Amino acid sequence: MQNLVDNFRQRLHLLGDTRWAAWLVYALLAAGYVSAIVPVEYTPVATINDKLVHITAFIGLYSLLRITHPRRSVLVLAGYMLAYGLAVEIHQWFLPYRSFSIADLLADALGIVIGFYLTQWLLKTSPISSRTDTSA
Repeated sequence: MQNLVDNFRQRLHLLGDTRWAAWLVYALLAAGYVSAIVPVEYTPVATINDKLVHITAFIGLYSLLRITHPRRSVLVLAGYMLAYGLAVEIHQWFLPYRSFSIADLLADALGIVIGFYLTQWLLKTSPISSRTDTSA
């Protein structure tokens, strides 16, 4: 089992060295944004708990962002993801068929925190990056 985990971790490190993987993350972010602004009656996940969807999406998105940007500060990446979630909620505020929700933002933040600890475990890095790279 340990060999399987080590092999997975090695592949994750390789993923961080490829530009196409970063573009895939950006495409997923764009797709997530579009899916968040379509009318509610067209969303296919109406029966799933909305907060669970937010948490799961942000675990995945933050984790992929962290893996594909290994030299970037984890706090900067978390800030980017929180700003992304806030932008989605603000955009939804102006749509007649959507609404702004603080609970959704909290679910997004929880997903980011879980994604942080998941990637720390998977990548075996220190809990808080000492890097101060804040450039985009």
